This record gives sequence, C-alpha cells and structure tokens, in this order.
Amino acid sequence: MANARPSLAVLGGWGVSPELLRPWLATLESSLDIRVVAIPDLEAGQLLTLEDRSERLQQSAPENSYWLGWSLGGAIALDLANQFPDEVKGVITLATNPCFVAQTDWPGMQPTIFADFLQAYRSNPQRTLQRFASLQVAGAVEPRTQLRELKAKLLNPERLLAELLELLAIDRRESLSALEVPTLMMLADSDALVPAELGEALCAQFPEVQLSRVAASSHLLFQDQAEQLRTDVLSWISLQESGSDAR
Repeated sequence: MANARPSLAVLGGWGVSPELLRPWLATLESSLDIRVVAIPDLEAGQLLTLEDRSERLQQSAPENSYWLGWSLGGAIALDLANQFPDEVKGVITLATNPCFVAQTDWPGMQPTIFADFLQAYRSNPQRTLQRFASLQVAGAVEPRTQLRELKAKLLNPERLLAELLELLAIDRRESLSALEVPTLMMLADSDALVPAELGEALCAQFPEVQLSRVAASSHLLFQDQAEQLRTDVLSWISLQESGSDAR
C-alpha cells in the first residue's frame, strides 16, 4: 500500500550538517514522510552546474515531494522547483533570502561584508566557520547551548564550501517571480544574517508567496520556535494537499 503521508525532502544550510535539523524534523514524522538530502555538490566533491545539481536532487527524493530548505538549502530548493516544476509539490524556505547580498532596492547582507566574509573563509576557513556559527545564534533563545550544538555539526573546512558560499550571491528574484509551485517562506525577526525587513520586500514584490514571520528567533528558528514552525509547516502542507484533492 502506498504511503498516504506527504513526502518532505529537506536540505540543510551552508557549512552545517543537515543533522542539526533532525530533532525538529522528528516532530513532523508522524505526519510526513521525511527524507534529509545532502547538497549534491558535497557528495560529488565539486561545484555542480545548476542543472546537474537539480537533476541529482530530483532523483534523490520521491516524485511530487515538498521540499524544505534552510538558509542556502532554501535557495537551492527554489532552483530545483524552477527546473522541475511538475515534480515539486511546493517549497518551504527557512531563513532564506532570494537575494542574499543587498541591492539598492533589496535588503540583505552588505556587499562589502559578504566579500570580506568570503575572503576570510578562503584565508582562514576554520576560524571563519566558528565566526559564522556565532552569527547564526545571535538572537537565539538559548545562544550558549545552541552554539555548542551548532559547532558540533559544522562541516570540515574545504575549498568547495567557498564555492558554495558564492551560490548565495546569486540574485534569484526573477526566478522566484516565475516560480510555478506554491511557496512558503519563513523568516526570523532577530536573524543576524537575513534582515527582518526582508518580509516587507517579499510582500510588496511577491504577493503570491506566503510569508510566515517567526518572533523571538535567530537564524536557527527551527530551534528557537520549534512548535510554531511545526504548526505552520503542517498547516501549509495540509492546505496544499486539500487543494490537490479538490482538483
């Protein structure tokens, strides 16, 4: 008998093992068939093209899965949905900015700060990963505990991570506008990496995207407000499934 539960494929963020999301994902397992998927470039040991990356992802999860991505993982999930709109049921992003580096008309990380961070990683990757971890827990509910857990899940420094970091600099606003699948974007109000004012920009330019603002949370919003994320994700997927049934 086919599994009646919706399938959810999950992508982690930059420089961090997706295992960090496991405790929160466990709260969804009674309702969803969950599959944690590695970023294909890390498995291949080299930077892939968008097409190759998307094809490998598409083959790594059941057809008609929902895709959830945290941070960089959310951006990659958006790329996948543009490549395979007929095989992705919907996309959920956590703390993802479709244009991570700020533009004159778009909030994000300042270009000079991003460039400095990239250069710092190339010069001293271990130290920069540790600094990155500290930025992620800024505004967290339990920053010391969460930082300790996060550091235990950091990936080993390698040059490929610098190349993956550059994927964040891609402006995906045009592709988000053309996206054919339902999308839920969840943003944290105290995120040190993705500015809170991004919510207003998304509402103004992408009214078709559903937005969920998560109060009292950092870049690790799935730890800070686990129950709200669980409720919002399950409610949104249930709504999509009801619409599918109606059709």
